[in-house]
Amino acid sequence: MFQVQQMYVITTEFFGVGGDEWFRFTVGLVVAGLVAMVTIGGIKRIGKVSGALVPTMCLGYMICCGIVIVSNITHVPGLLLS
Repeated sequence: MFQVQQMYVITTEFFGVGGDEWFRFTVGLVVAGLVAMVTIGGIKRIGKVSGALVPTMCLGYMICCGIVIVSNITHVPGLLLS
């Protein structure tokens, strides 16, 4: 399960922002706010959020897979022949 702590570490290391307690608090507060909005909105809100989030995640996954395949394009013929 993905945790807010992981999100904080990824954000600070990858983007080089934050690193202090206020940033950690802000990340936690934003995530808690988003979870509260979805939870309070009920099942219809969960359906709406999922309806937008899942296709976006799928597209992002497909783009990442394409990047990996293109960056290793020299290995593809050997893979297909094996």
